[in-house]
Amino acid sequence: MFSTFFQKNSVKIKIGLKLATIAILVFSFPAIVQAEIIISPEKVLLDGPESTQQILVTQVDKKTASQTDATPLAKYSAADQKIVRIDSFGLIEPLAEGETTISITHEGQKGSINVKVVGLKNPRPVSFEQQIIPLLTKATCNSGGCHGKNEGQNGFKLSVFGFDPLSDYQSLVMEGRGRRVFAASPENSLLIAKATARIPHGGGKKNH
Repeated sequence: MFSTFFQKNSVKIKIGLKLATIAILVFSFPAIVQAEIIISPEKVLLDGPESTQQILVTQVDKKTASQTDATPLAKYSAADQKIVRIDSFGLIEPLAEGETTISITHEGQKGSINVKVVGLKNPRPVSFEQQIIPLLTKATCNSGGCHGKNEGQNGFKLSVFGFDPLSDYQSLVMEGRGRRVFAASPENSLLIAKATARIPHGGGKKNH
């Protein structure tokens, strides 16, 4: 005849008048990871004071292989906050030349990318053709319905979609008695005043 007594991590069995203790082995198994994150790009080069880089974080379900954008949900931190700044949505901005790492975490998953910043001490000159004209095009200033039409608009004419950069530069900088771009006080330039709707502008506010 035997009887059984349970204690924490062991079982005592009474066989006749003798008491035997049998230890119970307790096993702990690691949690099974059901998802992983993919970070893009794998490394970042910021060249110049106006350069930025958006990090993309994708969560991949290992069972179904489905992908979810986890960029706005992930947490970001820079190892050296004097070199770069990163916001809660994963946008990196340069602060000083150098190298650092960005750490990304999401639901227990971790990753990091390297970031290098150059071109802040001696930035490249602004390109009118590659940087200014695209802004005018985006704001539709040089479209056929605005200053890009054949006769221009209110005495100000631009080439359609910037096909003639030299002519556009002359119109902005040299014409209009120097009021359109006022180098001595840029914020008081006619171009800025109209784009920000500080003075009446038929095309409305362009600086959003």
